[in-house]
Amino acid sequence: MTRTVLGLLAALLVANSFSFFKYERPAEPAKSSGEHYVVVDETLWEHARPDLGDVRIYSQQTEIPYKLITESGGTETEQKSFRVLQPATVGGKTQFLLDMSGVAEYDRIELKLATKDFVAHARVEGQDDPHGARWADLGTTTLYDLSTEKLGRNSTLQIPVTNYKFLRITVDRAVKPEDVEGGTAGITRAQKAVWRDLSAVPAISQQNGNNRGDSDGRQGNTTVLSFSIPANVPVERVAAQAMRSACV
Repeated sequence: MTRTVLGLLAALLVANSFSFFKYERPAEPAKSSGEHYVVVDETLWEHARPDLGDVRIYSQQTEIPYKLITESGGTETEQKSFRVLQPATVGGKTQFLLDMSGVAEYDRIELKLATKDFVAHARVEGQDDPHGARWADLGTTTLYDLSTEKLGRNSTLQIPVTNYKFLRITVDRAVKPEDVEGGTAGITRAQKAVWRDLSAVPAISQQNGNNRGDSDGRQGNTTVLSFSIPANVPVERVAAQAMRSACV
């Protein structure tokens, strides 16, 4: 379910009484630094327009402006560029440094490679001193480009969340030092979805399947669960729990 909030531009709001409004109730903003907000719950969705365009907020008979903010589950990645340093051949493999000093925290590196039609392993190590003797092992990733065969490509290094100022990348000789053209790095942040329990007991019905029956000769049936959801509440997913209750 998406989570919609009203960003309030006032410190304390109390609903006022006006005869031309059909519904009203007090609004207690959540405590937070900066702007205050009120979460749009099922009751408000049920009595307002689907776009919430008829919702008004008043404090001491003065209308208070607000903005709608919609939050939903998902991921977001912010990428920043980095510098490639000292690309060379070491021990028969390609090795280079990435200057990550401009990226505060990251867990993925997108390399820009000119190499085509290859499969190679890349080892990632981290250090704050590019001349340091001891580097932390951050894992190995398989890089490939099979675009000629229409099998896709991967130039992303997935590593644990870290803030090392420098990374040392060692790649199989399939990738030449001159083919490393740059790239970006960042961190993927997840926004949790909001789940709410449905208080209503689902209506259960049976529907007959096709006349051919199952493979063992039995007639196939379908169980249909019908839930009552408050009007206008936006729903993205429904998760059944033990076939007795559900959340949206």
